[in-house]
Amino acid sequence: MSTTDQPIQLYICHVFRADEEYLRVLEYLDGARRFAYHVVSDPVAPRTGGREADRDRWRAQIQAAEVVIAPSALADVDAEAMEFQVRFARSAGKPVLVMRRFGSVLAPPLTLSRQAAAVVDWNERTLVDAIRRQARGESGARWDTIDFTLD
Repeated sequence: MSTTDQPIQLYICHVFRADEEYLRVLEYLDGARRFAYHVVSDPVAPRTGGREADRDRWRAQIQAAEVVIAPSALADVDAEAMEFQVRFARSAGKPVLVMRRFGSVLAPPLTLSRQAAAVVDWNERTLVDAIRRQARGESGARWDTIDFTLD
């Protein structure tokens, strides 16, 4: 089996709870056709040991990923945690896809977008294409076909 046949390993930034943004990313990915992925982030991991223990758990989860997805609205919940995860991902050589705030045209916080390999809108196809491009270097060029009959 080639690496392109295997699921892409994804890390979705979190603050140890599956919030609305985290679940929305999963919903978009689940709706994608012919896209195999495995989520390596665990937002329900037990929180013991304080902030440094949290950082150790984030590091371990990010190390297992091919691509990191960072919903920018998470910066409103815990900006320090979000910045740590994105900076660590970049230092570990993981591409970071920063997602704009859902339903907003505003740019993500500058601290996030500077670290991003790409800033992505909430669009299933755009998200999946960006993941494939960053994880495996696959082109996102696709063609839609429309069947119709002439009467």
